[in-house]
Formats: sequence, C-alpha cells, structure tokens
Amino acid sequence: MHVSRGVFDVESAVRKLSSRFRRHPAQVSRLEWPVISAVRSLFYFIRFIGHAPLEIRDDRFEPWSYGVFYSILCCTLHTYFFYIVLRKFTVIERNTPILDVTETAKVISNYSVLMLNILGSLWTRKQLVEVTNIMKQFDTRMRYLGYPLEERYVKVWVFFTFVFSFIAWAVIVETGIVAFRETFIENMIYILGYMTNSFSTIKFSGIVLLLGQRFRHLNEVAQRSKDSSMPVQKYLAVDFRVIHQLHNSLMNASESLSSQYSWPLLAWLISLCGHSVANLYFLIDWLVSTTESVNTRWSLVACIAWWVVVFASQLLLLHIACHYTSSEANNIGSILFDWKSFAVSRSYKFFSQRIESSLHLINRRLNFSAAGCFHVNLPLLRSITALLTTYLVLLLQFQA
Repeated sequence: MHVSRGVFDVESAVRKLSSRFRRHPAQVSRLEWPVISAVRSLFYFIRFIGHAPLEIRDDRFEPWSYGVFYSILCCTLHTYFFYIVLRKFTVIERNTPILDVTETAKVISNYSVLMLNILGSLWTRKQLVEVTNIMKQFDTRMRYLGYPLEERYVKVWVFFTFVFSFIAWAVIVETGIVAFRETFIENMIYILGYMTNSFSTIKFSGIVLLLGQRFRHLNEVAQRSKDSSMPVQKYLAVDFRVIHQLHNSLMNASESLSSQYSWPLLAWLISLCGHSVANLYFLIDWLVSTTESVNTRWSLVACIAWWVVVFASQLLLLHIACHYTSSEANNIGSILFDWKSFAVSRSYKFFSQRIESSLHLINRRLNFSAAGCFHVNLPLLRSITALLTTYLVLLLQFQA
C-alpha cells in the first residue's frame, strides 16, 4: 500500500493559531488608581478654570498637550474681566475715599495672585506630575505589602468641598445682586477671579492632605511592624528598609511640592489676610453707622459676612493641611529610631550598624515654607489671628 507523505507547513499552522487567539483576546483587567476615581470631578473642574494643565492618561496624571494654549486663554479672559471691573470702579462715586482705594487694591491683589497661580501651575506641571506618580507608586507598593489605603475619606472631602463651595458662592452671588443692584453677569465678572483663586487653594490643600494621609498610613504600618517584633503582637511585618524607602519617597514629593508652591503660598496668605481684615472692617462699620433701608442693609451684611467666611475657610484649610502633613511626616523618625534601637538591644549583630545612621530620620523635618519667610502651620494661624484682630481694632478707631 502506498502512503503519500504531506509536508507540514509551520507558517500556515502559526497563522491559524494566531487567528484563533485574535478572535478571543485575553481580557486584562487593570485596577484604576483609587485617587483618580475619587477626585476626577474636582480635577476636571479645576482644569476647566485653568489651574490644572494636566490630563488623565493610562491611569496616571500627565502634562496636558493643550495646557499652554488653554492657560494663555484663561489669562486673557481674566485680564479682560479685570479691565471691565477696574473701568467700572472708575465711574462709581463712593462716599468715602478709603472704600474706593480699598476695593481697587483688593481687585488688583486678587488679579495678581490669580495670574501667579495660573502661570505657576503651567510652569510646574511636570514637577506636579512627578509628585502624583510618587503617590501612585506608594499606593501600589502598599497594596502589594498587604496594607492598601482606603480612599473613602477622599471622596467625602471632595463632596463636602463641592457642596460648601456651591452654597457659599451661590449666597454671595444672590446677596451681591440685591445689595449692589447689579445684574447677574456684572456680579459674576467680579466674583469669577475670587472663585477661581479659591479653587487653587483647594487644589494645593487637597494634594497636601493626600500626602499627609500617606504619611499617617505609613506611620501606622511602621508602628505595627515595630510591635510585631514583640512576642505578644502578631502583625504582618514590613522590613525596616522598605519603610525607610517609602518615607524617603514621600519626603521627596512633599519637599518638591513645598518648593513649587512657596511663592503662591505667601501670596495666598497676604491676599487672604488683607481681604479678611478689609471685609470685617467694613462689615462692622456698616452694621454700626449705615442708614440704608433694612432690606439693602441686611443683604449687604449677609454678602460681606459670607465673603469673610470664604476667606477664613481658605486660611483655615491651608494651615490645617500644612500642619497635618508636616506633623505626620515628622512622626515617622521617632518610630523608626525606636524600632532600630529595640532591634539593637535584642540582637548583638545589629551593633555593627551605628544608631547614629538613623538620626537623619529625626533631623529631616518637613515644613511648608511661604517663600522662606515662615512655616505654615496652626501656630502661625494663631499668630495671624492675634495680629489681624489688633489691626482691626486700630482701624475701627477711625471713621470710614
């Protein structure tokens, strides 16, 4: 019997197998970074107003390709609105010269801070991307170590920020239309710059709080790993060197962020303090000496009072965020130093490593500096409150 032998074609077999695999591609699921899903709505709103020239691509933040053009467009629009407001102020006749000078100075200072924020965000966008990438790498590594972060507090903070901002600015717009007898468009042109600046402080404070959350989480992991060396405690331990590396990466990100926002932080504090004192001064003066009708008077009081609330809340948010993150970052040094000292006391082999090599963990302190003038924390807020109160009392001695 004759048997014909066929030639096995390798290339055709590979093509058939490849076509079958292409029909049913493997589904690879990628977990989205929880921070992106939590802050997505706030991020797009801040980018819309020109303070975040970034984009979300491949589950990470990257510089936006159209960020330069959009930032220039936002600067042009705000400059045009600033010109409209200044031109309007030149034709308004006020009863007191101090009110005229104060309102003009407030608008000029707010516009200057606004331009500094928009252009500064554009200039430091790559450094900000590096900060977010460090936080993402930290979260990924903590998840692999068995200590994932929970981002529900971030979602609550974003929701509360949106609700409070919407209520505050809606009340200011409504009362301002009644008190100053303006149209909605005129009132919005004046308010837009202030509202945009408020969200720039929210952006900075939010990033600082995210870093503080990670420092706090790392402190808890370090404390549990330290306690796991004791016979009574049973925790999933993380190596000392790993915690040291994670802390070092977070410190680098925090110091980079502090350097990026050094001058904007000083500008925010000066502008917010000046606006708070001016509005409180005119609020108290109008409550005491005004003779206008009841409806106009109380609408004006409500409008100025909500302005004070907005400025005070921004001051409070900045100081709380910086103080919280600095405190959590500076606590890790004592935890790691005590852990290493405990390890040295239990095992002779650790004596070859000098304890002095861990002193830099305590000496390396994180502080958010306002252009090198002072550190932003809660003790500074107490000093600012005392100084502004004294200055306000002195101002009230003069009749507006």
